[in-house]
Amino acid sequence: MALFLLLDSMITLQFTLLVLELWTRFRSINANLLKVLPSRRSFLQLEAPTWLPSATRVRHLRDAYLALARALDLLQDHFGLTVVFVVASSLGGATAKAYDLLSMQLSWPSHGVVQIPVAYSLISMAYNCLKLLMMALSCAAVKDAAATTGVLLLRSSVSCGWCCTDLKAFLQLTRHSHPLSFSAAGFFTVDRRLLVSAVAVLVTYLVILQQIAPHQ
Repeated sequence: MALFLLLDSMITLQFTLLVLELWTRFRSINANLLKVLPSRRSFLQLEAPTWLPSATRVRHLRDAYLALARALDLLQDHFGLTVVFVVASSLGGATAKAYDLLSMQLSWPSHGVVQIPVAYSLISMAYNCLKLLMMALSCAAVKDAAATTGVLLLRSSVSCGWCCTDLKAFLQLTRHSHPLSFSAAGFFTVDRRLLVSAVAVLVTYLVILQQIAPHQ
């Protein structure tokens, strides 16, 4: 059991760190785009800016975006089935411990301290929920950062009226390609909606259990 928890924690931590590395690099691309493209002040000006961004720098940022998109695909291929297993085990574990807490709730008022089984169930449930939070929020952050790149390019091309060949290709890449997100082997997308679905499953299970459990 201890070995399983250790491996489970290491896999979750490794996946989360790799995803956060992608998030950091997407944010770096966005920060460089803000420097390369016309500033926000020029968006409010009636006339076009007196200088033009470097097409070479735009091309380099586009190539970096493509490399990160490829890295995300490789990460999905490597961790897809593993993420399915981790999410399923986390949701099952959280649901099982919620069942334990519900079944032991009648014993709480009669004791002044929290019993060991109750504390263990709380810690285990918190651990499984933390794994889901780490994976879902990190993947959602990457998805948002990648989408921000397209927004920055679109605002610049529309507001400033400047669009070279490289910027147009970069803009088409971000606006017409499939939105970047992490798919767990095609079964589901890992983002904030996964947390909503997990809460819905957990609440539904507890409501059903409350209805069928014998009243004491």
